[in-house]
Amino acid sequence: MTNDNPKPEKAIKIPYGLISLFLAVSIIIIVVSYYYNKKQEEAIKTAVHAELLSISRLDMEQIVRWRNERIQLANVIKESEFVSALISDWFANQNDQKNKFQILKWMTIIRDARDYHGVFLLDANKSVSLSVCDSHGIISAEIIKLLDEAMSANKAFFTNIYRHERENTIEIDIVIPVKIKDKPLGWLIFAIDPYKTLFPIIKTFPRASQTGEALLVSQDNDHVVFLNELRHQKDTALMLQFPLTQENLPAVQAVKGKKGIVEGIDYRGIPVVAAVFPIPDSPWFIVTKVDKSEAYAVVREKSAFVMILSFILIISTGLGLGFVWRNQRIQFYKNLYAVEKEHSSLLQRYEYLTRYANDVIFLIDAENNNIIEANERAVETYGYSMDELIAINVMDIRATEAAKMLDKHHSEVIEHDGYVFETLHKRKNGEIFPVEVSSRSLELGGSKVFFAIARDITERKQAEKELKEKTQSLKDLEDIINKSPAVAFLCSSAEGLPIEFISANISMYGYRSSDIIIENMPFTNLIYYEDIPAFLQKINELDTEKIPEFTLQHRVMNKTGDINWAESRIWTIFDAHANITHYQGVLIDITEEKKLHEQLMQAQKMEAVGKLAGGVAHDFNNILTAITGYGYMLRMKVEEDEVLRRFADQILASSERAAQLTQSLLLFSRKQIMSMKPIDLNSIVRDLKNFLSRLITKDIELKIFTADDKLTVMGDKTQIEQVLMNLVTNAIDAMPEGGSIIIETGIVRIDKDYIKAHGYGTPGLFALLSVTDSGAGIDEQTQKRIFEPFFTTKQAGQGTGLGLSIVYGIIKQHNGYINLYSEVGKGSTFKVYLPLTDAEASAQQILEEHGYMLSGTETILIAEDEDTVRHLYKEALEAFGYEVIEAENGEEAIRKFKENSDKIQLLILDVVMPIKNGKEANEEIKKINPHIKTLFTSGYTENVIHKKGILDLELDFISKPISPNVLIRKVRDILNRVCL
Repeated sequence: MTNDNPKPEKAIKIPYGLISLFLAVSIIIIVVSYYYNKKQEEAIKTAVHAELLSISRLDMEQIVRWRNERIQLANVIKESEFVSALISDWFANQNDQKNKFQILKWMTIIRDARDYHGVFLLDANKSVSLSVCDSHGIISAEIIKLLDEAMSANKAFFTNIYRHERENTIEIDIVIPVKIKDKPLGWLIFAIDPYKTLFPIIKTFPRASQTGEALLVSQDNDHVVFLNELRHQKDTALMLQFPLTQENLPAVQAVKGKKGIVEGIDYRGIPVVAAVFPIPDSPWFIVTKVDKSEAYAVVREKSAFVMILSFILIISTGLGLGFVWRNQRIQFYKNLYAVEKEHSSLLQRYEYLTRYANDVIFLIDAENNNIIEANERAVETYGYSMDELIAINVMDIRATEAAKMLDKHHSEVIEHDGYVFETLHKRKNGEIFPVEVSSRSLELGGSKVFFAIARDITERKQAEKELKEKTQSLKDLEDIINKSPAVAFLCSSAEGLPIEFISANISMYGYRSSDIIIENMPFTNLIYYEDIPAFLQKINELDTEKIPEFTLQHRVMNKTGDINWAESRIWTIFDAHANITHYQGVLIDITEEKKLHEQLMQAQKMEAVGKLAGGVAHDFNNILTAITGYGYMLRMKVEEDEVLRRFADQILASSERAAQLTQSLLLFSRKQIMSMKPIDLNSIVRDLKNFLSRLITKDIELKIFTADDKLTVMGDKTQIEQVLMNLVTNAIDAMPEGGSIIIETGIVRIDKDYIKAHGYGTPGLFALLSVTDSGAGIDEQTQKRIFEPFFTTKQAGQGTGLGLSIVYGIIKQHNGYINLYSEVGKGSTFKVYLPLTDAEASAQQILEEHGYMLSGTETILIAEDEDTVRHLYKEALEAFGYEVIEAENGEEAIRKFKENSDKIQLLILDVVMPIKNGKEANEEIKKINPHIKTLFTSGYTENVIHKKGILDLELDFISKPISPNVLIRKVRDILNRVCL
């Protein structure tokens, strides 16, 4: 019989071609993974080294800045004549409580300004004379040994960090020799607690680290000493040290001259990688280290990740090739299906399932989602037995939140003829885990089924999460760089220094980092053209290894054309053959620091001018006293002669103007005594009209409108005149092409609504003084800073920046307010508000205007070293009936008083005279007659009078220049006073 059923074809042969392809692809994946892993390892190590170098340089720069700030302050104090004079006065008279208070207050300010724990003043015997101290207050014997060295070198210097021999505290001091005119006076000691100010600089690590640490070390003979407290070992400052023969310690390597990245073991004996540098101008070294296990942890993690990924790729390749082989087998079984149709459904079910595959395999009924078949991996994965699995629904192994997506996933499988998706499954014990499902729709035995392969991707998800966290950490580091005040950059060593990397905060100069890199822009394009040669010279010194790195201040050209000042700090990067490949560094904007420096220089100039003004005042006031006095006496003699009287009036008016000029100089030098009395604001404006007219040019029109009402305010007439002159001067400067200036006075009531609208003021009536110009106006930004000291819009050398700040200070001293209204192109108006007073103008002022004087017959002793002034006083007093006895100095005054003590009733003494000054003469005479009355005079400034001890509330004083009627009234007032 012929068998109608055809014989099955010969079994498919082993697919050697696919196996060979699988092996070839696997080898390629392994090789590529190996080289990629090595490259990543090198990159990560380079990044770790760069980070340690950056941290170490940052710590080093902070320590250098910390030292420089304090030593610069110490040098300023050492060179300060004011400090030397103050200390000299103290050593000369240690009973002067006022001077003592002033020195202690100054020392307290110095202590608080830099967080010193003590400031000590030592005399020439090396004993503490004065101190302000927060701790023990004992000067170490080590410091005492250094005092002579500091004095002979005439230099302020830091001591090294040391342990106090008595108090057992860790300290560091600044020793400052104090001299006056090369004569040694003593020493100032600034005691520093490094735990408060120095150690915190290096204590923190700029990123999260379990082992990262910065160390400060120095050399002590043949040992290296750890100066600060360590992170992993307590109470080690100045206690922990190692011999220099232990060269595997980074600290020892630093002391022996190594710089940059080193490896070795730390004080715990643990392998570390470290960056080491010497601290400039100090005996210290900075060591920034981290354990190798932490530093290179990312290398191990990436290696593991690459291995897992390689394994997955190999498995995926095997599965892909397996699918190809499986399709070949499917074709084989289709042929077999034609032979054995009755058994085809059963055979196809089992042939489609690989019971021992690494992935879970399901056959699912497409109609009701029941599981038809499963492999052994499914039993292991889900915790069900095989019988339990084929008796449940797919919904039973899906997590609750993923169950609602089942219909959508099946629709995608049918629509795309196969679909791969991720979802959440759950085990029999309720545990939820992520899976990747590859599903396809098939026909088996006339029924529609889903063939699904599910893979547990828990480890892959965890790896993705860790990778995402690492990526975020790198982004965070980039954000830190971009948000720092310094611009980080990397330049190629090729000609022109092309920029290969620059941080995003280059935007502060108007550029975008992406544009700079795309355009391959050279770094020199950022530098102002005049500063490029100096920059390239420094680069050349780097290339020739004359210097390891450099810092250079130069100007930077903004994209908008503006010029800023910046500080470039640049160092080199070498390849494995010690060739320079790149320059890396930071660009720090120092524009504000430059402005502050210029302001300091300007302030020092102003201080010198102030000293000059104070010195001129004395002699000038003596001269003016003679001119004014004799002018008054001349006027009285020629009262009937109209022509001569007019000439005398002109002399008196000119001398009055000169006196006001002297007072303005004293005001500028901040040494004028403020005399508050009722004054009429309208009178001040009208009296200054002629003077102001001489200030302005012919192309400027001056208009003055005064209020009809009397505007009486409590104030210093000279200072209010100074305010008006400053405002008019500024108005003139604002109109180089000419214009008009309007000065107005009036009355303003300030109420609650006014205060709410303007944000300042107190309720009441105020006198208003306004100065309006038709100049260029002031922009909004400048208006915000217009009253700041040293702020000026004028070019260098044309303005001090003090004028409006002085105006602001004067108005505030008068309990007033000043405001500015201005628009660009529409001029400016300054409005000054001074509180009105009900008091009448000074009676003395009225009497002077009417020439009212009081006569007498008493005997007065005048001691004045200026002959002209003394003779003037004598003639004026004798003209009113007084008897006058003259003396040229304090010694002669004492002698003449002894000769005439029974009839002298008043002393007029100049403060500063040869042989004996006014104070000394008065004290000697008081011993003879304790009830004698004294009037002091001086042309010196307030601070000089204070130093001489004359300006006291209990003593009568009158400053030069003095008109005769003022002198007579003062004399009469004192003589009329009843002694109690």
